[in-house]
Amino acid sequence: MSCSAEPAVISFPDTKLSGVSHGGTNGITLASTRDYFDRRASDYVLEASWIKDQGLIDLLVEPLDRGSRFLDVCAGPGILASAALDRGCDAIALDVSMGMLCQVPRGVTRVCGKAERIPLRGKSVDVSVCRQGLHYVADLDLSLREIVRVSCLEIRVANVVMWSRRDIEFWRDYARLVTPARTQYFGPGELQGRLEGLGLEIIEARHFSHRTRLAPSIRGLDPARQKRVLRLFSSQPARIVRSYEIDQVDETDYAYSVRWDMVRARIPEGLSGELPAI
Repeated sequence: MSCSAEPAVISFPDTKLSGVSHGGTNGITLASTRDYFDRRASDYVLEASWIKDQGLIDLLVEPLDRGSRFLDVCAGPGILASAALDRGCDAIALDVSMGMLCQVPRGVTRVCGKAERIPLRGKSVDVSVCRQGLHYVADLDLSLREIVRVSCLEIRVANVVMWSRRDIEFWRDYARLVTPARTQYFGPGELQGRLEGLGLEIIEARHFSHRTRLAPSIRGLDPARQKRVLRLFSSQPARIVRSYEIDQVDETDYAYSVRWDMVRARIPEGLSGELPAI
């Protein structure tokens, strides 16, 4: 994968680990995850309404002091890093996919690497943000520790989570068909608990519902797989239908609501790299 405009900074940590199990499920590897996001890169911003939702962007990039060093972890096309750049920050986008990094706007420093081993010095950024990327990390504990290690002041994470842990089979079935690189699933409040377990001070924790559509996320699938996803939505029990407010739009689309959890956490002064076990 190459870009017409080369990234300002490129690093390839752990290239020898490309065949190592990435989460230990479904045969996912670092190499297959890179390939998966490389394939999605060109149309990624069209796949879901949340990607460019300005309200969600603002929640994660505000407040920011002008001149702050800002790291967007699992950045994809760098939507958050770009927003931080617009606010006068020194912005870095980190992602495993060169295809995604090729979409990152000029002015943002682009780094190819994984969340489990961020190729930056300790305490080298002020604020780190990760939106949705924790779904795809091989080692959640290590990824969070790395984000804390490189950050001085604050980290902010936001992810779609299940309304209940009882919904896990629905989301696993969905992931197998639509997002096969996914390795992590979160229940309500679990992100906050993880950050508290690392000794961070919670500044803000909130959840909200976001209405979305199925069709954009499956448009790139082959017709047979699209039909399987549609059957998955049509066959859910009443509990799932109520929780996610699933409504059929037409024979090729469903509308549904997902829960987002967003957490801002302060890094206490003196917190070292020797973090407690989660």
